[in-house]
Order: sequence, then C-alpha cells, then structure tokens
Amino acid sequence: MPLRILITNNTLRWLAGTELYVRDVALGLLARGHTPIAYSSELGEVAAVIREATVPVIDDLDRLAVPPNVIHGQHHLETMTAVARFPASPPSTSVTAGAHGPRSPLASRAFSATLPSPGPAATISSARMESPRTG
Repeated sequence: MPLRILITNNTLRWLAGTELYVRDVALGLLARGHTPIAYSSELGEVAAVIREATVPVIDDLDRLAVPPNVIHGQHHLETMTAVARFPASPPSTSVTAGAHGPRSPLASRAFSATLPSPGPAATISSARMESPRTG
C-alpha cells in the first residue's frame, strides 16, 4: 500500500545539507511508489528542484487536504508543527544535523515512531551523523 509521507525540514532554500537529504528521501520514496510531500516554511532553490521531480512542496500545512500516513520529521519546530496539525499521523524523527534535533532524550523518545512497512523497499532507516572533531 503506497503511503503519503510528509517530510519536514527547517528550510528548502539551498542545495546543501539536510535540504539535499529531504530531496533524496523524497525521490527515493517516489521511486518506490509512495507519495512524499516536502514541507518547510522557507522555500527556495531546492524546493524548486524537488517540485521539478513531481514531488509536492508546501510552506503551509493547511494546503494538505488529506492528512499524511506518517510524518518524517527533521528539525524540532517543523516536526512539532506538523505533529500538532496532524495529530493522528505518527511521527518519525531523523537527526542528521545535531544542532537542530530534539533537545532532550525524552523529546527524542516521545516523538520517534516506526514507519508502517508494506515491504522491504519501503523501509526507511536513518543514522545520527557525527561531526568530525577538529584540533
């Protein structure tokens, strides 16, 4: 069963960092037959690239007429905004940029969930990225 997956990010302005992660996840989900939707309050260059690939990009959650089956959240504020707007949609968090993730272990546990998996091709996994130490 294809899923509607809302992917949140703090910005979709530049072709960098978590913005490229959102692009890659959205295109991977699309290729597997799902319906990804990218959300950020700041749109720009990477939002245009994602739209060109036929993935909807929104900056207003009220534009979604049908709630997502799951929220794949990056960055605390955007994830919590989506969770508040769609309380029946289970959230899954991803921390790829340590400075923007949940601020406490409790918040991390409270807003982590497992994606429903209709098959191995639809499984999403993510790992925490550590910054290399300098000096």
